[in-house]
Amino acid sequence: MAFSGGVDSSVLLDVCANLRGRFSCPVHALHVNHGWSSGSDRWELSCRRQAEALKIKFKSIRLVEQSRSKPSESIARENRYQWFSKVSRPNAILLTAHHANDQFETFLFRLLRGASVLGLGGMREIQLLYGMRVIRPMLKVTRDEIYAYAENHNVNYLQDSSNDNNAYDRNYIRNQVIPSIERRWPHTQSVVLRTSQGFREIQNILDETASQDLEFCGHVDHSCRLKIDGSVGKARFLSLSTDRQSNLLRYWFRIKGFHVATEKGLQEFLRQVRVGAAGSRLVLRHEKYSALARVNKEGIFIVPGGIDEFCRDLKVWDWPREEVVVTESNLEIRSVQVIGKGVSIEALGNYSLELRWKRGNIRVRPAHANHRTRSLRVLLQEMRIPSWERARIPMVYARDQFVCMPGVVTEAKFAATENQPGVDFLLRDLSGFQVSGEF
Repeated sequence: MAFSGGVDSSVLLDVCANLRGRFSCPVHALHVNHGWSSGSDRWELSCRRQAEALKIKFKSIRLVEQSRSKPSESIARENRYQWFSKVSRPNAILLTAHHANDQFETFLFRLLRGASVLGLGGMREIQLLYGMRVIRPMLKVTRDEIYAYAENHNVNYLQDSSNDNNAYDRNYIRNQVIPSIERRWPHTQSVVLRTSQGFREIQNILDETASQDLEFCGHVDHSCRLKIDGSVGKARFLSLSTDRQSNLLRYWFRIKGFHVATEKGLQEFLRQVRVGAAGSRLVLRHEKYSALARVNKEGIFIVPGGIDEFCRDLKVWDWPREEVVVTESNLEIRSVQVIGKGVSIEALGNYSLELRWKRGNIRVRPAHANHRTRSLRVLLQEMRIPSWERARIPMVYARDQFVCMPGVVTEAKFAATENQPGVDFLLRDLSGFQVSGEF
């Protein structure tokens, strides 16, 4: 469980210690020291002693932002959850001590930042975050009830002086905004909690609709050679209402673990999809890697990000001495000897190869097909190779002659004939990108 040492997490730790025998499961206290105050190290030591007194294993880390004069609450939260995920065992459950008052604060905080229906639904009791199942068992418990438990069960806890610092947005809401509201409307917290529940119900309906729309649109029978993390058929997508299009993309990105930086960016991307703008793209954020939503005539794709800007200068490959080469476009090309297919070793000779990305007006006669010589650009379009992949996959040259585009096409005069020794150039996408499912 996430253990800060304050009254909320100290009470939860005490409850876990009392219940661990009943459920026969080990409990570990995870503490993050952000170094936000001069007493942070003493606080960490006190947390360690408190956990050890309950015979609970304790693990801590110091995560300090060096680049900011004022700590970022959101970045600190991201760093905490990333560390929790890293040190937790597979299939472990992370408990947090968020309570009903936190839910009230979260609603106001998100409302003032212009959150969507999803955000205004507040924190979920059970949620998948950073690959972990996060459970918040105290969301319906008030702060007063937590203090009462601590007093009745002699729970030791620390008073965090940073909670009084109204420079932090959440502290300002907790210490200034909420007391002012409750003096005028004493039952505001219960009203807000009911409202959040209503938003969660609305979001569930939106998700059900999006799931049905995703099934309706289907995935694209594509010709991609490199990694993608799903696709949505464009024709059926465009037959949906504009609101359902937006809802579908938000849902699709979210179940894949991505989120969009701004709603404005999403709407601009959708506008470009509707008008058929070439090169439409949308940056997607993920906790582990970058990605883009890209569009072609057939559909919308999630593809690796951060790889468009690379050096497209000629690269010499010392083949055959080097069997593997890694390109600036983050691809691995491996040469594998074969018989009767691939590129003829004899035709290549004992020369180094060149990898090129600038195509120009190249003409090619594809091997193993009765195709006439034609422009490589036209051939790639006919083969439905997406533009973003055409930009990444290099052309192999020998003695200033086009040999092949690995995984795509081989020039006929360099193709191995039957029973002739050849070499296959196999592509592997090295982008830090995990494929999560069909759609």
